[in-house]
Amino acid sequence: MTQDGNDATKDSAAGQQVSREKSGALPWWLVCGDKNPEVTAFYMAGFGRSALFISFNFLVPAIIHFAYADAGCRQYEGLDDDALFDDGEAGQYFEKGWNKGAAASKPDECEGTVLWGLRPSSIVSVTATIGGVVVACGMPLAGSIVDATDGRHRFGQVCVWTLTLSNAAMCFITRETWFLMTLMQAVVATFSFFGLALVVYAYLPELFTDVEECVRVSKAGREYEQVGMLVLIVLTTALSLGLGLGVVPTAIVGQALAALLGGPLCVRAFQLFQPRKANRARAPNTWLVADGAMHLARVFGQLKRDYPNAAIFLVGQIFAEAATGSLTTGAILILDNVGLSAWIGVYLAVVMVFMMCGPTLYQAVARKTGSVRVSLLLSIGAFVVFFVLFVFAASTPVLAWCFAPIIGVVYGWYYPGLNSTLALLVPGGHEGELAGLNLFTAAVLSWVPPLIITVFNELNLLSVGLLSIPLFWLIGAAVLSRMDMEQAAEHVAASIKKRQRYHDQAGGGRPILSSGSTPVLEEEVEEKA
Repeated sequence: MTQDGNDATKDSAAGQQVSREKSGALPWWLVCGDKNPEVTAFYMAGFGRSALFISFNFLVPAIIHFAYADAGCRQYEGLDDDALFDDGEAGQYFEKGWNKGAAASKPDECEGTVLWGLRPSSIVSVTATIGGVVVACGMPLAGSIVDATDGRHRFGQVCVWTLTLSNAAMCFITRETWFLMTLMQAVVATFSFFGLALVVYAYLPELFTDVEECVRVSKAGREYEQVGMLVLIVLTTALSLGLGLGVVPTAIVGQALAALLGGPLCVRAFQLFQPRKANRARAPNTWLVADGAMHLARVFGQLKRDYPNAAIFLVGQIFAEAATGSLTTGAILILDNVGLSAWIGVYLAVVMVFMMCGPTLYQAVARKTGSVRVSLLLSIGAFVVFFVLFVFAASTPVLAWCFAPIIGVVYGWYYPGLNSTLALLVPGGHEGELAGLNLFTAAVLSWVPPLIITVFNELNLLSVGLLSIPLFWLIGAAVLSRMDMEQAAEHVAASIKKRQRYHDQAGGGRPILSSGSTPVLEEEVEEKA
């Protein structure tokens, strides 16, 4: 680290101490129960960012509705009461012009196309593909701004306002503006969301000062994110069902609530976060995006040489997270196929509720097997099995609903295992760099499964395209299974004194191994070794 970086760290620590001493002046509803304002900011940003992110799932049914309308298709009311139609066809889209009273057969299935000659249902996967490409290309730029300039705080503020205003703009979605709004969501909102996440998690290693705080911050931060998503989903769903709103008014309500709820919380968070100096010197005579890409490559090369198991984890995560990130896209297409596109928000609420049961399952499996890695691999295996069943067995609305709680539980099982495995692998002195690589590898191939799904959906082979998701899970699991956790524990134990927040209090205090995920005590690593 450069001298400027050391000075910045000292200034940061001093600033945090002053902030901690002044925190008693903050009202309880602004501090979320914590005396450190920057920890509070971390919680607020997690809650607000998640609410702004999850609102897109209420926008999707409106996008699908407008796409089918532009393709010359519509839904027919009351089809499920007619002997001509199968269960669930009331929610599907058909060609216009069918007269139920005079016809002796079903209307023709929707064969119209929208812009670029795409099927209406492909709009969802195309949006995910564009967003994934934007993030993969933009993360090196964002990482360089956060790490190699003094503009981390300012960049975070720009991301907050851009994300909030782009969500607010979605309230004006109409038949004439839907495609422009979709592109705005795919490009502007997606980059702003990931940029904001990168900034917030860059602060995370600087917030840990002792074991208890480390446990509370890392665990509570994830809980605030989940609560933020759940609150937005519950409020939007309750208003939609209570007022009998259609898909378009529901989308507008969801976007408005997200902007009004998540935006102010994120703005307040960056009033509490303090500016930081650059952590490293920028490469001379290079653009920021090139500097960021070269730094990522350099750090990964060093990890591969000195800490091979951390590098293996990142490569495995590239594929596993590409699949997990595409799960929502796949689920939306399956729900649309069985006529449940208008119920995506409610379906997601069920998934979120059952997701809270996942961490308990993770703890039980990890305790039973004695291995965090085994628990992670088993959760990926469960994803593969249940998603394949979801693709081929969810042929009616009732069967599709049966998979909602299962997906939620497995989802909640997977992420604690992923985060805990990372925590066991982070070498001392590389916490911040690995946090950036962790976010980058989680997004770098996120566009590939949606692209494959789009191609096969255009060939009327949606089920085949959806199998790319479990394929990526299997590749990720194969790579992750090659990690040598005993060797990794030895490497981590040898580097513990390089921790950014290595802390050994006089009188028997214990050092922390922290990575922005689940903290691990040094003696636990020694036991693993």
